[in-house]
Amino acid sequence: MTKFFHGEMKDPIIVLAKQRSGTNFIRGIMSSTFDYKDLDECFIIQRSAPPHSFVHMSSTLINYSNVIDRQAFDVFDSYFSKIFENFSRNIIVDIKYNHAFVCNEANQGIESVPSLLTYIYSKNWPVVHVIRENIIASFISGKIAEMNGVFHHRVGEKVPVIFPIEINPISLIDSLERRDAEIKSFKSYHKDADVGCTIYYEEFSKDGFLNTALRPISQMLRNTKNVTIEGWGPAFHNKIIKDYRDFTLNWKEIENIILKDGRWSHLIDT
Repeated sequence: MTKFFHGEMKDPIIVLAKQRSGTNFIRGIMSSTFDYKDLDECFIIQRSAPPHSFVHMSSTLINYSNVIDRQAFDVFDSYFSKIFENFSRNIIVDIKYNHAFVCNEANQGIESVPSLLTYIYSKNWPVVHVIRENIIASFISGKIAEMNGVFHHRVGEKVPVIFPIEINPISLIDSLERRDAEIKSFKSYHKDADVGCTIYYEEFSKDGFLNTALRPISQMLRNTKNVTIEGWGPAFHNKIIKDYRDFTLNWKEIENIILKDGRWSHLIDT
């Protein structure tokens, strides 16, 4: 059997996927992308597990230095132990986006279950982050995936390791500073990795993407090979491109965009 990353026998493979992604789709990814044939079953963590009492509001990325919720971890230990008792080979645990966190109607915060993702991280289980569409929930699911050195997969193609960036205006600068350090650390252990940064965005304000995301990017991401910007919204596309396709900019091009805009030129190191 092909080992999956650092996973061992009976380790679950955590799949972070969008709500509509089915178990057959997950199986297809595992067999075609990772040549991983020996799978028993796909499990879905339902809304009732973990309990609703562990759901709370958050507008920033999960902070893994937070105090561990021991009661929540006991619930997860019990849940996964029952799964492991019944299966002898590696399995998939399929966590739907909206089971782990759901944006509120105003997109001002995220209803999340950080204890669940922290639990997965603490176990060092292999994680697959399946991106089917641009969705704000990718911010948090990407965080747990990236911390385990995961390979991100977009339907129909294979891509290098990607570090999603939280661009909620409330926490943008802090997130970029943390990510800059994380990427440097990752590169020190994985010298051959083709590390880039994927930025997902939705328009949070009337000023759009330029006013909330471009300002600090060139200062924070100089050590990456490229920055992939994916999203939608006329305030962004009308200023930079004329269509809605994905595209890639290197940090120098981003600097030029900021300089041409004029408002943020004083932030760029020259």
